[in-house]
Amino acid sequence: MSENTQWEARLDLPSHFAPYDFDEVQMRSMSVGVVKQVRAYANGGTNKHLAEIVRPCYSIDPAQLTLGDFWYTLAWLRLNTFSNVPLVVEWECPVCGHKNTESLDLQGIPIDELPDDFQEPIYITTSRGVEFPVRLYRVRDEIATEKYLERKYKGEYTAADEQLVDLAAVWVHDGTLADKHAALESGDVLSPQDIEEVRAALATLRHGPRATMTSTCKERDCGYTADAIPVRFQLQRLVPSPEEIRRFAAPAIRFGAVRESASDG
Repeated sequence: MSENTQWEARLDLPSHFAPYDFDEVQMRSMSVGVVKQVRAYANGGTNKHLAEIVRPCYSIDPAQLTLGDFWYTLAWLRLNTFSNVPLVVEWECPVCGHKNTESLDLQGIPIDELPDDFQEPIYITTSRGVEFPVRLYRVRDEIATEKYLERKYKGEYTAADEQLVDLAAVWVHDGTLADKHAALESGDVLSPQDIEEVRAALATLRHGPRATMTSTCKERDCGYTADAIPVRFQLQRLVPSPEEIRRFAAPAIRFGAVRESASDG
């Protein structure tokens, strides 16, 4: 990162930096070049691509961040690069099939924070009395687990496989990801119930922008209310579409000669 980078804001994070060995993140909004790359990867990119693309906007490597903190910084990027274009969330009504759209103002989205006394490692004791030390999941963990799953299963893996590898990634224990995954898969460390209890305990430590929103179907005579519509700040939503910009930004158009500024006197 250039020493001449002009940072626009110093962010506090929903984690309050408790999981890290640094206590500051400075940010700048997305440049034209960054936006161009986001659009290029929007239909097939992963968090690995996203973390690499937006790296010039951060004073630190964003792959170090927890997922909750990363979503929070992405919301900041979207809000400060496209300040008057809300996030458009689409959902299909399960009752009538109507395709709904909602405009979400990012300035008002709830932010969940970690407890004030949070620190790592996190010791989770299951109902069987098994103590299991973990830490929070980082962006770099998602990158590593995705690579591991593709290599091990050649793309043919289930949600259960992914969940177990994710747990292996955050297990505070000596060994490689493959070693820890094999140990958990053997059943000698945690029972199936233990695994679900550990995952449930970790879920209570979610932080960052609220991951769901509530909306009522706009189809006449339906009125169904969905209260768990997922909101994710992925590549597809980091940059608004040209249609959304035209709809919400309403740029001014003027014809004629070049207007002289007051300083031209």
